[in-house]
Amino acid sequence: MGSIQFGDYYYFLVIPLIVTVTTNTINQLGGLNGLETICPAIVLVGLMSISGENAILLYVPLIVWLILAFLNFRGKIFVGNSGSFAVGMTIAAFAIISDVKSALIISILPYIFNSSLILLTFFLFRKKANVYFDGKKLSSDHRRSLITLITYYRPMTERQTVLIISLLVAFSTLVAVFAL
Repeated sequence: MGSIQFGDYYYFLVIPLIVTVTTNTINQLGGLNGLETICPAIVLVGLMSISGENAILLYVPLIVWLILAFLNFRGKIFVGNSGSFAVGMTIAAFAIISDVKSALIISILPYIFNSSLILLTFFLFRKKANVYFDGKKLSSDHRRSLITLITYYRPMTERQTVLIISLLVAFSTLVAVFAL
């Protein structure tokens, strides 16, 4: 199977598209303690494992991000939009530099699915995804995002929800690693 040659359009169309999709989809899947840091760390480790000598570029960012993941999961810090955008940019830039863009797309499929659900329900139905917290468990009365889809049928604790989404990201990242 051959590759498509975009020529100059690669720099003006493909690279900005990869960066935009990656940063925004990573930013949209958040709001729970640990979710904004654990899942990107899984993707970073997966991309590092197949990038060869370029993996050295992510040693320091990964160490910093793992420290943030530990603190974020325990509820000690809030990463927010700035942190999500920063790690999204880091992942996108690394995938472009290391030429592991296909693995990136496969790895972030849960993110893309989440963003698709959010955008489709917003533009088609003008509704936003909402999760309810009763003091112990998260629940939802609709399926408009990955989090609401998971908590729709069975209310779960925040940690259970983060674990399930992290496992989905880990699975897609493993598929990406072994597919290349």
